[in-house]
Amino acid sequence: MQDKAVYLLYTETQLHAGSGPEIGSIDLPIQRERKTRFPVIQGIKGALRSYCRISHSDQVEEIFGSEIEGSANSKPGNVAFSEAKILLFPVRNPDKLFVWVTCPLVMSRFLDALDSKNTSSSDTPDSGSCYYKEKLNRLNKLLPQLSDEKAFCLGNVSRNEKVWLEEIALDSLKNQNEKEIMADIFKSISKCAPIEYLQNKLTEDVVIVSDNLFSQIVATMTEVVPRIRLSESGTTEERALWYEEYLPQDTAIYFVARPTVYANEGILGKLNDAIDGQLINIGGKETVGKGMVWVTLFGREGDKQ
Repeated sequence: MQDKAVYLLYTETQLHAGSGPEIGSIDLPIQRERKTRFPVIQGIKGALRSYCRISHSDQVEEIFGSEIEGSANSKPGNVAFSEAKILLFPVRNPDKLFVWVTCPLVMSRFLDALDSKNTSSSDTPDSGSCYYKEKLNRLNKLLPQLSDEKAFCLGNVSRNEKVWLEEIALDSLKNQNEKEIMADIFKSISKCAPIEYLQNKLTEDVVIVSDNLFSQIVATMTEVVPRIRLSESGTTEERALWYEEYLPQDTAIYFVARPTVYANEGILGKLNDAIDGQLINIGGKETVGKGMVWVTLFGREGDKQ
């Protein structure tokens, strides 16, 4: 039985997966890991269930379990879902308009999630444990060279050996061997983008920074949007101004789906038939156009490089 499937999520619009009201400059912040401050999304299963309730209603109970828990006839789901973790975060760049930023910790987690001979299609070249361990080893070689003042650029995104991330200027490292080794993994990741232009951009405009700097970037470069509530007369209600935090458009995220111990053969195939290549809604504010996300199975057939 296939032991897991890794799915990429690409945000077509801003995404708000909130942690609840807080006292501070942002009234409604997004969910984050406590120790790293990296953005996460906890409610992936619920969002996927809501989508499949319309498109594949006959398979909802088999994949996700019964709607009502605790009753005598309730059934558990046959697929377990991880939280969604950040993979690539878009940041403004004066030369490329924007670039995607990631870090060794994020990439190590992602490559570890892929580290299984059954994660992707057998038709995908070099799939399997050894392939992803090689990528992880190459990534580890970059660690001693990275600092809060230096960055590794996959493509030609530097100017005068400097790469700009908003107002932050970093020294660009020159590691041609690592570029060639890491290029194909980002080419596979690029398939999550919905249009060819963005897919091509994703194979070049990627910057790897230190873990510490990445934590600062995702904590300070999200989008914060003011919202107001209007009265019936069309005027702003008193004390009805608040601020919401969003992951930006063009953010790449991923999650892992695994069959439970009591799942039947082929359950991940049924999940894939329901969600792969689909535009779904995750998080809040759907009625104002937020949270629209493309779902893509990593390593699916047809992604041959």
